[in-house]
Amino acid sequence: MSKALCILFMGAGFFPAVGQAQEPPEYFRESRAESKSLHDLKLEITRVLPDGKIGVKFSNISKGPVRIWEEGNSWGAGPWRVLRVKGGQVETFFQELATGFTGNWPSFHEIRGGEHLERTLDLNGPAGYCAWHGLSGGKVRFDPGDMVIVVYDVPATSDARDLGRALPVKELKGVSVWFGVTTAYATVK
Repeated sequence: MSKALCILFMGAGFFPAVGQAQEPPEYFRESRAESKSLHDLKLEITRVLPDGKIGVKFSNISKGPVRIWEEGNSWGAGPWRVLRVKGGQVETFFQELATGFTGNWPSFHEIRGGEHLERTLDLNGPAGYCAWHGLSGGKVRFDPGDMVIVVYDVPATSDARDLGRALPVKELKGVSVWFGVTTAYATVK
């Protein structure tokens, strides 16, 4: 072994290793925290219509309330993904913010324990706050035998963990909004 290589290896002990595992910064550790109500929110597909509409139902299976962001603000915009398996091929549809907000504050829906909230996803409908992408320039049509997978994906944020940070209302200090990922699937009949 060459003298220079030996010196390099011996000197390496005096310096910290490149890529050595270190504790991530606080803001990163916080973003990986699990939602207090992660397992309390269940998603179900209630209907799939040929014209591109999908009925979904959120169910709160806990005894306490679960809050989800309203979709008409930047906190709740664009949480949906839809996958369609048709003839062995997978197509992906996703939402993207289509407009700015003239007024923007973190508002939410509260689902009481044991109750549910229904929504309709219209992949061919007007954009509203979020437009659907992945349509290949045409309209979506669901046919018998298509498998439809719906994904509701809400990123962890400090506002979701503590609404008191987002809204200066004393009663919201320590109140959280659901974040995480939940999915459902159905085969079109």
